[in-house]
Amino acid sequence: MVSRLLARNTTATQTPDSNLNIGFGSTGAVRGFMSENRIEGNRIGHTCLKLCNSSNHDSNHQICAYYLSAVMTLFPGIRPIVVDTFRDMGREITVFEGVEACVTQGGLEVLEQVPASKLLVMVAHSLLILYKNINVQNYDNYMRNRDRALVSAARFVDRQGDEPCEVLINIEIARLIRTCLAPHQRLRAGILRMIIGNQNAPGALGSVMSYLAGILEWAEMDSIMLIFDTLLLPRSPVLYDRQVAVEVFNLCEAFKAIISTDHPPYFGIFSPPPPSTTRILEQSKFPILLAVAQVCGADKCGAVGQFITTTTSENGLVIELADKYLLATQRANTALIPNRIRFLTEILRGGQEQDTRNEQGVRR
Repeated sequence: MVSRLLARNTTATQTPDSNLNIGFGSTGAVRGFMSENRIEGNRIGHTCLKLCNSSNHDSNHQICAYYLSAVMTLFPGIRPIVVDTFRDMGREITVFEGVEACVTQGGLEVLEQVPASKLLVMVAHSLLILYKNINVQNYDNYMRNRDRALVSAARFVDRQGDEPCEVLINIEIARLIRTCLAPHQRLRAGILRMIIGNQNAPGALGSVMSYLAGILEWAEMDSIMLIFDTLLLPRSPVLYDRQVAVEVFNLCEAFKAIISTDHPPYFGIFSPPPPSTTRILEQSKFPILLAVAQVCGADKCGAVGQFITTTTSENGLVIELADKYLLATQRANTALIPNRIRFLTEILRGGQEQDTRNEQGVRR
C-alpha cells in the first residue's frame, strides 16, 4: 500500500535547490487533513508525513499542507493559524476532517495506524525544520542525532539500535518547507507555544515536548549568545573598552528587551520579524564584539564559523581586543556557567543601580 501511495505521488525527483518556486505552479486548491480522533489522527498524520517526501504535487504549497496536516494531528488547536498562513501566501486551504472525508472528498489514501509514540517522534522530529537552519553539510547527522534523542524521550521501544527514523524528510523538501513557512512568525510562535505548553503533559508527550523546548532555547539568537558566553559571562575587560562603548550599549538594550519578555529563551522566535523589535539582534549592532567573540571562542565552540560578520578577524581593533580577552582569561576560571537569565538580570540590575548613583552624584 505504501509503495502504491508513493508511486502515485512521486513520479519525479527534485535536485537540491531545484523547483523552489514557492507560490508558482498550479493554482489548484490546497488540501489539508486532520482528525481530533486519536486513532484517525494517527493514520492521517502518518500518511501526510510520508507524502512530504513526494515531489510531484500540484504546487510546493501542497507539500507544506501535508507537513502542517501532520502537525495539526498533534496540535489541532493551530488549525486557524494554518488557514491564515496559507491566506497570507495567497492560497486557500480546504481542511478535511476525519478519515472518511479525507478519503472520499480529499482523495487521500490513508495508511494504517502506527504506535502512538512512533508517530509522536516522527512529528516532533519534523518540527525542527521550522526552527533550525537547513545546512547541507550537517543536516542528516543533526536530524538523526535528534531522532535518537526523541526516541529515548518517547520511550519508544520498537526500534532496533541505530535504526533510522522512518520518515526523515529529505533535505530538498526540508529546505522547501522552511523557505515557505519560516517567514510566517505567527505560525512558528503558535507551534512553539504548543510545545512549551505541553512540557508537563503526562507520559511520552510531556517528555518529547520538554526535549524540544530545551533544544529550541536561545534559537535564532546565536550571535548575541556567542557574545554572552564568550565575553559577558567571564566579565571580559573587552566590554569596558571605550572603543566599543556604543556596541556595549546596543548589547545591553538587546538583553533588556530579552529578559523583559515572558519567555526570554525564545525571544528570537516569539518576537516579530524585522523591521520591528528583533532588529536589536542584528549583527550590525555589535560587529566588533561579535568578531572578537568569534576569534576568542573558536577553541571552545566549533560552530563559530557559521557567523558571517562585516568585520574580519584581521581588523586591528579586533586583534587588540582579542589580546585583551586572552590575557584576562589566563587569570580567571570561567568553568562554572550560571543560569543565563539569572546572570543577565543581575548584570542589568547592577548597571541600573550604577546609573542611579551617577545621577544622584550629578544632582549633588
